[in-house]
Amino acid sequence: MPLVKKCYHCKVIEDLTNTKLVALEQEYGNLQHYLQTREDLGLYSANKQQADRFYKKINKTSRYPLSIRRDLIKIEHNPGKVAEYWVRIPVKLVRGGLWIGLIKPYEPIPKDAEICECKLYKRDNGWFLDVVVERNIPEKTRYQNVIGIDMGIRHFATSVELAGDDGGKTKFFGKDLNRVRGHYFWLRRKLGMKKALDTIKKIGSHEKRITNNIVHNISRRIVNIVTT
Repeated sequence: MPLVKKCYHCKVIEDLTNTKLVALEQEYGNLQHYLQTREDLGLYSANKQQADRFYKKINKTSRYPLSIRRDLIKIEHNPGKVAEYWVRIPVKLVRGGLWIGLIKPYEPIPKDAEICECKLYKRDNGWFLDVVVERNIPEKTRYQNVIGIDMGIRHFATSVELAGDDGGKTKFFGKDLNRVRGHYFWLRRKLGMKKALDTIKKIGSHEKRITNNIVHNISRRIVNIVTT
């Protein structure tokens, strides 16, 4: 059976205790300082080794994820009001590691999967952990459905099912996407006549969030066609 890897993008719960937040901030901050200066202010030894292993060229303006070895990270599925999963992060400040909660990912992490090296990083909207797992997947010899997909200009995506109940039927995706893009194009043009540059910048961010959500939904619809 082929060995397959998959990454689960998980968000850390926002209401961390002050003690946990300080420990997390210190480990992450010390990593950035070490990568930029090679001065160790108190970085966990294994995290330091991972930094030396992965980060050969350092950009002075970038911030780098904390890479955690597979033998040091531990994830437990313990659903509750606070979190769906709990993960142990090795840090210098807390002996035995720091347990933090993860918000439920888009799909459950398989119980029979082996946890690989994971990466913890910080963004403006909080902390995130990319959980990489690997497992053996039985090789398929027969398929219930096959679909052909074309990315276009007029239609974001066009699909044709080659098997199944809708075999030969063409489906067009992206009508809502075209409508949103058209609306914001008209809006930018109108604001451009008034030279409202700050407002144009703001609506650009708003448009990006809406279009990204639409594209994600289209992707999920296409995946569901193939997998059902």
